[in-house]
Amino acid sequence: MQSQVKIKEVKIGSIVTVKYDDGYVATFKIVQSGDKHTGSKYINSNAPISKAVLGHKEQDDIKFRISNIQEIKCKILKIGN
Repeated sequence: MQSQVKIKEVKIGSIVTVKYDDGYVATFKIVQSGDKHTGSKYINSNAPISKAVLGHKEQDDIKFRISNIQEIKCKILKIGN
């Protein structure tokens, strides 16, 4: 009998830990646009970082833009619920 390991993908409601290229580590929860969560631990699903990580897996390298000139790079370290 084969063991099936479920690979987690980032989705709305996931708690995501990322490490940016400069070494900074951040953990946040992706919330649905319109949800009434406030604070730095909650990121709207329409935010650039949310759009970039949605559907990705742990250890994926991600790139996204926060303006026309600035590109941000990070790695997904952990995905939780």
